[in-house]
Amino acid sequence: MNKLKYFVALAALTIGATAMAADKGASSDTTLIDALVKKGVLTEDEAKDILQKNKSERRDLITSIADAGRKEEKKPIWSVHGKIRTFMEHDDINTPTVQPDAKVSNWISKVGAKFQLPITTVDFMDGWVVNGRYETQFQSDNPKGANTYAGDVWSTIGLASSDANEKFRIDWGRKAHGLWINFLEFGIFGDDAASPLGEIHARQNIYMSNGIFTQIRPWKGGRINLDYQLSERDGVDNPYSLTVRHDWERVTLSATRYDANNGNTSNMLAGAIKFPELKSRLSGMISSDEQTSASGNPWPTGGLKTKGYSAQWAWSGIENNTVLVGGGYRDDGVKVLALGDDYKLNDNLTLQVHYQHVDANDPIVFTTANDIGPLFGTNGGGPAGTATSRDHLAVGLKFVF
Repeated sequence: MNKLKYFVALAALTIGATAMAADKGASSDTTLIDALVKKGVLTEDEAKDILQKNKSERRDLITSIADAGRKEEKKPIWSVHGKIRTFMEHDDINTPTVQPDAKVSNWISKVGAKFQLPITTVDFMDGWVVNGRYETQFQSDNPKGANTYAGDVWSTIGLASSDANEKFRIDWGRKAHGLWINFLEFGIFGDDAASPLGEIHARQNIYMSNGIFTQIRPWKGGRINLDYQLSERDGVDNPYSLTVRHDWERVTLSATRYDANNGNTSNMLAGAIKFPELKSRLSGMISSDEQTSASGNPWPTGGLKTKGYSAQWAWSGIENNTVLVGGGYRDDGVKVLALGDDYKLNDNLTLQVHYQHVDANDPIVFTTANDIGPLFGTNGGGPAGTATSRDHLAVGLKFVF
């Protein structure tokens, strides 16, 4: 058969099949071929041959058109994740009393699960999803003594638009507020044991329970988060954390205001800049913190008011290796230097060596509970310490899944 004739006939059939998919009243393939025969483009034998050969192509075309118009089935997404960290630690503290010895520490290991369920039965919420996330921290060397509680790190459920950036999201429950999110993202060691940030910037309780956590993305690259904790008591001002953030290609800036409405406040500006050509990242934080006085804490009358400054640098110039350098200063005389090396043994397992040196003009006041606080400052109302310096070395493994 003449190739030109076949091409013309096939084009006609394609147009006809497309029209049939869109309009039930369209002419059939036979009618199209009959018209071509009458015009002298095809003979009757050629027309029969084309109809026979084109059956499968026509059937596949109509099926594909129908599939394209059918909504893609939305399926639930489930996953389990965790982070297990175990260190050998040693501290050298300049106190005339008892010295801590080496110990095994499982520092804020956690395991959790999360899910995302599409809403499929409510038309006006088509495209929305329900998110749930639950995480529990534990210390494997003494989980009972460490007071492990299910869902103590993260326990939320909420709604979100299903677009790629989740332009609107709201969650209810318990999780870390915006100030602590800055520590995790911009801090050199995150929440690892040798992080220098707890002595420089106030952590402000880390978590919010009975909270409402909202997020919107009102402009490209921008994000606003409002975390609000309900006190469950009438006439009481509730704690909140407000974060405004913008991400450029290389630079990220985040400004956070935390107010517990009980005298504890923090204002923080955090940022980071990436240098891909140097395989490095530089980040920093500036904060103004106020914490009220508590029983057993040798703080000034009216509470502890400090300003903190820190900078962190991570370099990944050696294959599978990340070198960490960080430092900080608190304006009441606390200074911190932190060094570290993370070596990836595989995609999930990292060997970590971390060192921290703290030096203070006066016996240090920790801004959050610390397991050696009674020896070095205070710890949740424990006895005041006399130390003004601390050297901390930790060697361990981190497994992430």
